[in-house]
Amino acid sequence: MKTIASICLIVISFVSILNAQSENDSNISARAYNAEYAKTISILWPAFQDTSQRLHIPTAREVSTPLGISARMLMNNFMRDAFICKGPDYKFYLIGTSGGADVWEENDGINIWESVDLISWKPLGLVWSFDKDATWSKKFQVSPFFGKNSKPVRAVWAPELHYLKGTYWICYSMNYTGIGILKSTSGKVEGPYVDVKKDGPIADMIDPSLFQDDDGTVYLLWAGDKYARLKYDLSDLAEKPREFNFEQKTWSEGSSMYKINGKYILDIATVNPKNYAEAKLPESYDCEVLISDSINGTFKNRHIAVPYGGHNNFFQDNNGHWWSTIFGSGSKVPWAQRPGIVPIDISPNGYVAQSKIFPYKPWRFTTVNPADSLWNTENFDDKFWDIGSGGIGYESQNTPGAVIGTYIKTDSLWCRRSFFVRRPILDSFKLLVYNRGNAQIYLNGEEVSKVKESVSNYKIIPVRKAYIHKGENLLSVFIIKDNEPVYIDIGIIEGKLPNIVLQ
Repeated sequence: MKTIASICLIVISFVSILNAQSENDSNISARAYNAEYAKTISILWPAFQDTSQRLHIPTAREVSTPLGISARMLMNNFMRDAFICKGPDYKFYLIGTSGGADVWEENDGINIWESVDLISWKPLGLVWSFDKDATWSKKFQVSPFFGKNSKPVRAVWAPELHYLKGTYWICYSMNYTGIGILKSTSGKVEGPYVDVKKDGPIADMIDPSLFQDDDGTVYLLWAGDKYARLKYDLSDLAEKPREFNFEQKTWSEGSSMYKINGKYILDIATVNPKNYAEAKLPESYDCEVLISDSINGTFKNRHIAVPYGGHNNFFQDNNGHWWSTIFGSGSKVPWAQRPGIVPIDISPNGYVAQSKIFPYKPWRFTTVNPADSLWNTENFDDKFWDIGSGGIGYESQNTPGAVIGTYIKTDSLWCRRSFFVRRPILDSFKLLVYNRGNAQIYLNGEEVSKVKESVSNYKIIPVRKAYIHKGENLLSVFIIKDNEPVYIDIGIIEGKLPNIVLQ
């Protein structure tokens, strides 16, 4: 949960780490685009639909990360340590460190969201609160994370939801350290929840997780490298805490475990210097995976599974595909501290990597007036313009949820982006526009819309299909300051609008 910003970084190539894997396992991170696979998951992931069947230029809310991996934000709510549990009702439940940016010091308790499709999310509200439900964790206390002279704090960090033994359980930690486990007395995800151990924490430190082995034994994992068997009713530890045997010892937190094809797959969060070209403060909070044949054995083959995806979890959708949560921590992520998901592959030997589907072309942009009336046509040469991913501009309190792909603070901006259409447009299409500043939008040199400053969310702008033709097309935009430095993000969708932009 709490990254160590003062860690000294040793620059090691990220590519060399991946190359250390066996050839078969490393290939899963570069699987060729497969139309049948894309069709299967297109309900969950609109951007993966075959562009020969449907035109879709994604917004920054459904983007490619710096490593070319597609990732999608689930909703514009502050959250760290996002965790998704699939229930026996085939619904998905989202939980995490929530409560706003002051969650480092204080929040009200534990919230849960529900979804049937991983797109639309319904809040179930506060299922457990300090004021009504807490026992040992009710008091404010001084946290060792903030210093012995700091003010008392009280917040739930890194809660996880699990369905075990016919009911739901929530393991949680306090920001002043201490771990508890809650049980739903009704068997329902909304509770009510009670502490199974009311007289004090089950374990020290933070970041708990639960893992049930094939024989029904449930383990508590915590603090990145600790684990222990729990009693049958999960009310306390059944043995003294142990430490995982890492072949390559590393600082870690936020661990979780999965048993697949007889392999124990340990997912940890750690800060990596491997993603840097030069030594500097951590910006890479990654999910790494280690593999063992036994929970008590040596965990080997350490590798980065989800770059910039530290403190996550893996889960399967209702079609059997694997996904990872990601909340965004660091300057290179497509959004900051919002829940999202990315598709992953898990090899028979336990290696985990994000699925690469297909890339999208970046924007070309400039802050200098091109002084050419053809700047928004295919006849203009933009090779000297800068290149970046959307959204482009500057985030402020007046653009809530703006996803910054390219940070730039400017009063005016000219942008171009080409896209290819394999067949004539058969349906109406819409522009999805989120802008701060007044924007003029062009398709193939023709002005299609003037959009006044927006300060809330994406605007939906219907456009006649005649503006797009088969073959290469060009989307251009000029945006100029109204009150603050500009921000722009534009997507195009043919036919039905995906729910993601409406949240």
